[in-house]
Amino acid sequence: MVCLLYAAAMIECLLYAAAMIECLLYAAAMMECLLYTSTMIECLLYTAAMIECLLYTAAMFECLLYAAAMFECLLYAAAIIERLLYAAALMACLLYAAAMIECLLYTAAMIECLLDAAAMIECLLYTAAMIECLLDAAAMIECLLYTAAMIECLLDAAAMIECLLYTAAMIECLLDAAAMIECLLYTAAMIECLLDAAAMIECLLYTAAMIECLLDAAAMIERLLCAAAIIECLLYAAAMIVYCMLQQ
Repeated sequence: MVCLLYAAAMIECLLYAAAMIECLLYAAAMMECLLYTSTMIECLLYTAAMIECLLYTAAMFECLLYAAAMFECLLYAAAIIERLLYAAALMACLLYAAAMIECLLYTAAMIECLLDAAAMIECLLYTAAMIECLLDAAAMIECLLYTAAMIECLLDAAAMIECLLYTAAMIECLLDAAAMIECLLYTAAMIECLLDAAAMIECLLYTAAMIECLLDAAAMIERLLCAAAIIECLLYAAAMIVYCMLQQ
């Protein structure tokens, strides 16, 4: 009878030991899940870094496009300056041609005056009138040329103002792009913080599960101790019974 009780106690101990081994296997599986979770978090961080690199590459390409547009504006300004120089040279040539025409007319009048003294006075008067008319015409032509040059300068100034406005718009776009990139960086940092918080929450949940398993193991150990105490009491009772039987 004592041997049967001892055997039953041994079997119960083996069952409790099997349950504890099962708890240890569950804990090992939980540790493997934690390792897998850390690997996934590292992969997500690498993905975020790659996305940030792509955003920086796109921003650099946009800056190159804006630089090309600014170079085109500079070429347009150089063309405007070349037109202004050409207009100045043309105006100088026209003034020189008017001076030569005036000299030729004056030479012809002098020759005619030398040929005829009486006609010379009339020619002088006529020449004076003609010279006055030519001067008036030259002044009018000069005024027209100045007016045309001023109109062309105003048009060129308008074009230059348009270029400056376009440059200001480009600068504003660059500032907006910089602000957007900064916002994206802040968003990525916030997402990374949220991922870290999620990982911490998951670790806390796993820790709570492990604590629950440890509490279950403690309860099982307590049960084992109670069972051992009961078995010890039963063995003591059996020994007392055997002792009484032997006394009889």
